[in-house]
Amino acid sequence: MALSTLLDFSYNYAVKKYFCVHGHFYQPPRENPWTGTVERQYSAHPEHDWNRRIARECYIPNTCARLLDSEGRIEQLVNNYAHISFNFGPTLLDWFEKTYPRDYRMLIEADQESCRRLEGHGNALAQAYNHMILPLANPRDLHTQIRWGLADFRRRFGRKAEAMWIPETACNDAVLQALIDHEMKFAILAPNQAARVRPIGAANWSDVSAGPPDPRRAYRWSAPGSHGKRQIAVFFYDAGLSHGVAFEKVMVDARAWAQRVTAAFDAQPSAPQLVSICTDGESYGHHEHFGEMGLCRLLTSELPGERVEVVNYAYYLAKHPPQWEVEIKPGADGLGTSWSCSHGVARWKDACGCGADGKQLAWRRPMRQALDWLSRHLAAVFEREGARLFKDPWRARDAYIDVILDRGEESTARFMAAELAVGDSPESRLKALQMLEMQRHALLMYTSCGWFFSDISGIEAVQNLQYAARAVELARRAAGVDLEGGLVARLAQAPSNYSEHGDGGKVYRKLALRGRVSQDLAAAHHGVSLLFSEAGQGWPIGNFQTVESAAQLSRGEAGSVAAGRAAMRDGVTGEVFSRIFLAANRPGFKIDAYVRPDEAPDAARALQERVKAWSGQGELDPEGWARGVFPSPPFGFEDLPADEGERILQIVMEGRRKHWTACAPDMLECLSLAEQHWRLGLEQPPGLRGRTEDAVEAWLRRRAKEFLDGDEGALSGLGDIVSRARRAGLAVPSRSTEDVWGGCFRRVVDDLERRFDAAGLRRLCALVGAAGEMGLQEWRFRTQNRFYRLLRQGAQDDVLLAGEVDEAARRLGISAEEGAAETVTASAG
Repeated sequence: MALSTLLDFSYNYAVKKYFCVHGHFYQPPRENPWTGTVERQYSAHPEHDWNRRIARECYIPNTCARLLDSEGRIEQLVNNYAHISFNFGPTLLDWFEKTYPRDYRMLIEADQESCRRLEGHGNALAQAYNHMILPLANPRDLHTQIRWGLADFRRRFGRKAEAMWIPETACNDAVLQALIDHEMKFAILAPNQAARVRPIGAANWSDVSAGPPDPRRAYRWSAPGSHGKRQIAVFFYDAGLSHGVAFEKVMVDARAWAQRVTAAFDAQPSAPQLVSICTDGESYGHHEHFGEMGLCRLLTSELPGERVEVVNYAYYLAKHPPQWEVEIKPGADGLGTSWSCSHGVARWKDACGCGADGKQLAWRRPMRQALDWLSRHLAAVFEREGARLFKDPWRARDAYIDVILDRGEESTARFMAAELAVGDSPESRLKALQMLEMQRHALLMYTSCGWFFSDISGIEAVQNLQYAARAVELARRAAGVDLEGGLVARLAQAPSNYSEHGDGGKVYRKLALRGRVSQDLAAAHHGVSLLFSEAGQGWPIGNFQTVESAAQLSRGEAGSVAAGRAAMRDGVTGEVFSRIFLAANRPGFKIDAYVRPDEAPDAARALQERVKAWSGQGELDPEGWARGVFPSPPFGFEDLPADEGERILQIVMEGRRKHWTACAPDMLECLSLAEQHWRLGLEQPPGLRGRTEDAVEAWLRRRAKEFLDGDEGALSGLGDIVSRARRAGLAVPSRSTEDVWGGCFRRVVDDLERRFDAAGLRRLCALVGAAGEMGLQEWRFRTQNRFYRLLRQGAQDDVLLAGEVDEAARRLGISAEEGAAETVTASAG
């Protein structure tokens, strides 16, 4: 080899190659604004809602991405978040923490691990609070969005954020200046957002508005007129590589993908380079199933093998400050540009064509104008009423994030002491919380997803309108101001693509208000829940908690009835309200729930005496009992939130299953009849299919309970019954029965974590075998992960259990070979 070639090789090898993947993990807030709970979304089937579906497909698998050996066995589990730059929407993390606390902790631990690996520069970035399009926000809302996002980040990750993800990368000079105000070190933008670049100190600019800037370096952006004294670094991701992840399914071949990545580096570099990819985090597992596995292999195996160092933006910036500077495009009317709208930020305010999906988008502008109108009036109400309450209303709104993150008494009292200009009385606290919640919902109604898709009747747009409805209600309750008529009139100018929805005004009344849970409905729900709860104590409905209940309950063949009074509390605003109620369930599942204000204690006592006297005997006549007492018509079963109705149906069905469980011979008889019809090619008679499926399901559930009670023989014969049922065309086992058997796996692994012994391992193997015979799948993911971690913690080191460990690992598809359970972080450096 020539000397010059050797020198070139040595020089190029010494110039480091860095790589960064940024994942923007986000879903819009989906909670019902009145109850604070996420309700069933049928389009997310088979999951309850889209948050849960995407969590199972993406957010959770990325905490434990699988590296498989040549035989397809799990060799390593890798927490991808420890190797990528990422941000999670604060509202999504709030839900994730409550719903999947163990996986949430792994997310936080990944950031801590990256801090240790990268000299204090963690992988996690903050995000503007509820994904508002920041250039379209007024200056006050822009500041609050950033402040709330940073406060949420600090509470979760225990450190100060170095940067903040800008929703949709929608950015102009005002947004970058706001980030500088909040001491952010850098921002991530799309390459098409750059206008011109130059080396720092050079006189001439290079126009890159028609073509991308070099995305392999950091740039400095300086606030106009600051002469470089107010600055922030800007990174531009590689558009081609990012497009590949988002739309080309490249994660199916990590080796080929690594070759594309390495080709993106300059072959003759004069300085260290950073190639970066930026996409929605949902690309890794949701949009591309098993994409998290390809990402894992790319970052922990393929790229390190190519001498490419995997880092995050903050680490690279600390090592290599910008040597170039940039100006960004102003966009139409100075409102900036974004990564998902070729027209700047018009996608969130106009009929620009982006996201049309063959539909008209004339609804977008009227919807934004209607919410802008509402926002201005809510701000005026807040300023007027807040001036009588707070030392500084807008400072109080900024500080309110501390209460949102911790609604406990100590946190709330501390906030009130700091912000109230009047004493912290129950009256002043109630009004303060109502006003602040009004403002919180005024921010939530601008969540970007409401304009992203093709119609105002979509679930994201309706969610925004629900936040608007809640803000309107709070303005009415706190200040006596009714803004609903003006809002609906303006929304009526927003045409829907669907005749059944008409326009935004009708969408608001038919779809948005459908989710409203009034105080009367909350009290009616309490009465109905008494009828179905086993202990006769009812259950709460989201934020509405029962603080006192005096009720009489009677059950009989003719139905069940409850009457009395209940004091309830809104757990967010603290408002306490009382109602008298009468709730009845009659044969045919006819439910009536009457409610009235608690202004007639004699009426409540009279109703309780009547219920007590009935005692389940004779005809149940709630209409007659309610006559003259309740001025309003009753709530019915259909008026309850869908999840509450589903919960009641599950209770009723569980009662029936207990009856069917006691009828095992009946199950075998029904199954035999179904088989005979199948063998003869006959259509099953009406009722036979459903009755047989129910009986088989009940039998399978009973066997699961027997197994948990210690009967190992309960696992025998399961596969035979399920095979017979499936051959007869029956759909068994159901998802709910899979969940029951999933509980068996949880119990067995719990026992192994407490005592790792041969008996527990054999029990696990037997259970895996039975699950295979029944065709169960839902148990596998969590069980494999937990058993892998047991091995990683050294459980396989007991040589006396080597045979049982190997067998359990084999059945679970896990490599139990020595060294297979080492942490990938150590090997990846």
